[in-house]
Amino acid sequence: MPGTQILPFAVRRVACFALILTLPLFPACASDSALMRANAGCPSIAQQQAAKPKYAAQALAYLSANPGEHGVTDPSKQLTFLCENVDELQQKHVRFQQTYDGIPVWGQQVIVHFDKQDQATSASGGIQSITQKLVTKPKLDKSIASTTATKAAGEGWKARDCVLYVYPQEGGARLAHLVNVSKGLQRSMVFIDTETGVVLNQISASPSTN
Repeated sequence: MPGTQILPFAVRRVACFALILTLPLFPACASDSALMRANAGCPSIAQQQAAKPKYAAQALAYLSANPGEHGVTDPSKQLTFLCENVDELQQKHVRFQQTYDGIPVWGQQVIVHFDKQDQATSASGGIQSITQKLVTKPKLDKSIASTTATKAAGEGWKARDCVLYVYPQEGGARLAHLVNVSKGLQRSMVFIDTETGVVLNQISASPSTN
């Protein structure tokens, strides 16, 4: 459909541990299913809150020791722990989500990689600098955002759930409702500006047929 694009790599992939730690407390319109899709297989909120990270502090220390790497200048303020995973070589990876006042920034994640001696050695991904002051309380009600999203998607589409995000754009960022919509087996994500009600973007999330 027009206006669709491929999901960002930072959001698409990564198999995470079954026991992982906390995400920030997301707004009430966020659901476990929406967060699962956005975070590419990370456990539910309840699972994350019940677990403790083993390498998050070490990963943050690595980023603090390398200021400016991948856009991170203040990791404790800009990043929130998302999950840890171990690859087929038994090396650890710690994934962080960029947040703004506790709200996740769409598609902006940093992954710190560890060697076989469990030492942080590198990082990948990146975050966007947000210099303007954003109002984090949405003016637009989520029900109105859902209606706008289904109209934008077309006839027969239905809103499934809604998640509040900071949506990065060239030259700035906007507070947005991410409305997950569906029609049969088709899935799409529609970003609605919480101040103006304008559709910022629409991304296909339908399963690949390849």
